Amino acid sequence: MEINNKVLEFMPGNETVYKAVDMIMSEDPQDQLTFPEGFLNSLTPTGLPPYELKLKIGCIIMLLRNLAPSKGLCNGTRLVITKQYSGKIH
Repeated sequence: MEINNKVLEFMPGNETVYKAVDMIMSEDPQDQLTFPEGFLNSLTPTGLPPYELKLKIGCIIMLLRNLAPSKGLCNGTRLVITKQYSGKIH
């Protein structure tokens, strides 16, 4: 991840930071106490982006999942960011 952030520093334009929303999906309220949000945000499982994803227009990203293989959107496909959404999603 460090090399990605270094390359991003040299690219022109404004950086947008996207943060993941982490929570335990369980009906047991004790699970919320066992896994605090800070701990969940510190995890970086293989194949998933980090808690904070920094992007700029023009940067190259790679798909990590087969989203739509029939349309060419499969694992390993490289894409270029052309637009960014910086508003809040409710």
